[in-house]
Amino acid sequence: VYALGHAGCPAIYLANRHLPRAEVLAAQFPGLPVHPIPLDRAALSAVLPCSSLLVNTSTRGLHGEDHPELDLARMPENGSVYDIVYNPLETPLLQAARQAGLGAVDGLGMLVEQGAESFRIWTGTLPQTAAVEEILRRWLQTRNTSR
Repeated sequence: VYALGHAGCPAIYLANRHLPRAEVLAAQFPGLPVHPIPLDRAALSAVLPCSSLLVNTSTRGLHGEDHPELDLARMPENGSVYDIVYNPLETPLLQAARQAGLGAVDGLGMLVEQGAESFRIWTGTLPQTAAVEEILRRWLQTRNTSR
């Protein structure tokens, strides 16, 4: 939320199954255009047409769960979906995004960059993240196709 708000997003819709939780989180970002909404089809259908980026920060998708409350066809055709889940790399949400013609990004890059920043803080050295991400991506693909 902080990064999106400071990057100039005109509106950030924060959806949660429990609206009070979204409201509490939104209140932690005064001055940013954060709008808490319920995580339901009606509320999301109203905001998806003006949302060029959808970010899933929940664990949904780790075990093959989909997002029935999302009608990705309502997003702008240049929209993107970012799912922080990285195992599996291809979640039902990302599959649905690609089927809708949207950009789709998994969470592996974020995991690697967070690890690299931690490594830098502790050692003063920033590792080569591209190589690490490629190795992890190949390992996850192999691991998930051999099941």
